[in-house]
Amino acid sequence: MWLRVNTTANDSFRKSELYTLMPNISQRTAVKYVQIAIDHGLLLEHTDSEDLRSKRITMSHDLKQKIEKFLDYSISVFEALPSASSKEKL
Repeated sequence: MWLRVNTTANDSFRKSELYTLMPNISQRTAVKYVQIAIDHGLLLEHTDSEDLRSKRITMSHDLKQKIEKFLDYSISVFEALPSASSKEKL
């Protein structure tokens, strides 16, 4: 979901689309995980303006920040590692 955000003008997904982003678990478990994320405020649920029977899901601003912080930290750790060329000199 995070990788597809901002690839189009609309960064929301139909709730049912999210289940396919978790291919190695059952749909029942995927539904549970999505609902837990909504209940914890990580995902935001809105009524679809085009189809009032459907729900659209977006990531909360807090979740986006947490993902970006994690990736920034991970990159900084890898950049701090000695490069392959300096290991060859040893």
